[in-house]
Amino acid sequence: MYYAASIALIMLHPNLITLMNTAHDAGQTVKFLKYIPVTYASYSYSVIPIILAVYSLRYVERFVDKITPVVTKNFLKPMLVVLIEAPIALIILGPLGAICGNGLSTVVYAIHDKLGFIAIGLVAGVYPFVVMAGMHHAFTPIKLGMIATTGYENFICIGELCSNMAQGAASLAVALRSKNKDFKQIAGSSAFSALFAGITEPALYGVTLRLKRPMLGACIGGAVGGLVGGFFQMKCFGIATPAIVTIVQYVEKGKPQTLLFAALTILVTVVVTFVATLIIGFEDIVDEDDDLDFVEESNAQLLDNEISITSPLEGKVIPLTEVKDPTFSQEILGKGAAIIPEKGVVYAPFDGKVDAVFETGHALGLVSEDGVELLVHVGIDTVNLKGKYFTPKKKSGDTMKKGDILLEFDIDKIKADGYDVTTPIIISNTEQFAKVKACEDKVVTKESKLLSVQ
Repeated sequence: MYYAASIALIMLHPNLITLMNTAHDAGQTVKFLKYIPVTYASYSYSVIPIILAVYSLRYVERFVDKITPVVTKNFLKPMLVVLIEAPIALIILGPLGAICGNGLSTVVYAIHDKLGFIAIGLVAGVYPFVVMAGMHHAFTPIKLGMIATTGYENFICIGELCSNMAQGAASLAVALRSKNKDFKQIAGSSAFSALFAGITEPALYGVTLRLKRPMLGACIGGAVGGLVGGFFQMKCFGIATPAIVTIVQYVEKGKPQTLLFAALTILVTVVVTFVATLIIGFEDIVDEDDDLDFVEESNAQLLDNEISITSPLEGKVIPLTEVKDPTFSQEILGKGAAIIPEKGVVYAPFDGKVDAVFETGHALGLVSEDGVELLVHVGIDTVNLKGKYFTPKKKSGDTMKKGDILLEFDIDKIKADGYDVTTPIIISNTEQFAKVKACEDKVVTKESKLLSVQ
């Protein structure tokens, strides 16, 4: 999520927009690293370029995740992801998305020109699925451009209005027919927000899509309403959310009858959807504890997926927050626990691979077969010992079995040199898990559970 936001903000940065506009007005081309041309495109009112950039981000993130060592992942991985993805987005995907957006606009209005008011009915009928895919945002720049050019929009906005009214009417039918008191309230409030405020997500995801059959009723009613609106040649002169309270944006100056056309379109949509939903019917939610059972089942499944990590050292367990190093105590590198070792041996806490062994031998990066990335950092500031008193038994890339000796170190000599031997044990890919929990034991052996992740 943070990577996606970073790339989107880069593409929308005011300085970049100014640079692109200035170069374009001067008939010049912006170049990346002096040689690679960056095609002029504006992303301020576009969606597809950012969608493409975010989609490609998953592959860049996976690649960077593979090449970065565990111990540097928290700070090196984000930097590399942005450094790689930003040029890709600006040089390739951004301009490609802009072309796709312009193409979408051309295709949409070409369909309208060929099919006329029938096209509006089609848009209204399938619009709920467009919303589910998140592609409805791609229509925003198209609508804005049309209103800026002609003063009105007579296609997508009409389909949106009918679709919103259909979702509200379907939810209203469910509210009246359902015998489940709690669900009846949910459907009723969802209907109100869709009809009067144009906010359809509660109705779409909480009612029609959940019950499935009411969605069909909404599609039928929306399509019929779209045909009526197209027949009346409705126009939209604003960009407010389509709803009953914003009906004035469909009124053309000097033509008061357009208010009647808009009202009739809404009425037809609501009535047809309401009747269709009642005729098609739906399977009511009878058991009020269905949601609770689902949550309990999900929690049980989550517990079944818990991954336990045994202690890599033997000694006294303390909270990570008590470690005398803010890098660990503030959980900058991840969550975990710390051990004051009684024995100078680090054991493999699970089956997996040794991802990294520091040259100074004081720290290990381990990866389990389940994908858990563990950092074992022996002592505080022991990097300054430059490998003295540390004897690694494995090297980077070696496989390991639970209980294998990975590292030996001389506790007494490290202490004699004035170093704290408290050993932080960190889940370095903490962000990939819903929960990281340390054990409640005060003393652990190599057989004891130290951490668990879900």
